[in-house]
Amino acid sequence: MLSNIRIIETRVNWLFKKLNMSTTSIYFITKVIPLSNYGEILNSTFSLTKNKVRTSVSKITVNDITYTAQKDICNCLNDYFCDVGKNLASGIPYQLHDFTKYCHVPNNNSMFCTAASTAEILQIISSFKDNKAPGPDNVAPKLLKLISTDVIEPLAYIFNLSFSSGQVPLSL
Repeated sequence: MLSNIRIIETRVNWLFKKLNMSTTSIYFITKVIPLSNYGEILNSTFSLTKNKVRTSVSKITVNDITYTAQKDICNCLNDYFCDVGKNLASGIPYQLHDFTKYCHVPNNNSMFCTAASTAEILQIISSFKDNKAPGPDNVAPKLLKLISTDVIEPLAYIFNLSFSSGQVPLSL
């Protein structure tokens, strides 16, 4: 008897994987329908062959009550699947929590940037392509390369001041 149950359970698990059934369906079939009904229900409901044969479930047992009428069987399935969300939600204990207690205290100094060196800025300016259009500041990359030795110190000062204060200037 125990080996038959294991065979049926193995077959049911294989069928569920093949059919991609939802977890609520698996829960319903494994908890509500007793093991004695597995084979009959699965064999009569699911067909993995190309020949689709329309059959019906002759009986179903829910909470130790056996239903044989098609209308009662449909009502049992509808009652379960229509109330799945409500029943699951009612099983979760309600606790009013303030979400802010899960948030950490903000830290204004949480981002640290090392100071930009003039050599680093010069390397970035040198990597600009000459044939590209100017940006929103209307300074062409070729022009910026030509005047880089004159503007490198002020740019380094502005960049480092922005990093240390955490503010970006709106315009220069």
